[in-house]
Amino acid sequence: IQGGAGWYGLDYDIPTEVLPNYTHKRGAVSMAQYDIKENPKLDTSSSEFFIVTDTEQAEKFNGIYTVVGEVIAGMEVVDKIKKARAYNEVPELPVKFSMELIDHP
Repeated sequence: IQGGAGWYGLDYDIPTEVLPNYTHKRGAVSMAQYDIKENPKLDTSSSEFFIVTDTEQAEKFNGIYTVVGEVIAGMEVVDKIKKARAYNEVPELPVKFSMELIDHP
């Protein structure tokens, strides 16, 4: 599931940080990247993110995208968002959720 501010967002990128102890799995929250034509250095978007929903596909994101968090409760909501009907990748009905920052050991 990809979300964020899109082209309404901040107009700068952040260097990608890939850390070996933060790997992609179902529920991982990562920062997205723009198309390589517009972003040859593969920097991280400052306003776009994605949530990994498929365990089998998660591993292919390792070493490419910056993991910034994890869904620790409410994965059933993520699954509902994934199933939302969309037209040109825009949901027919607005999809809204909130996140809470917590300390993670």
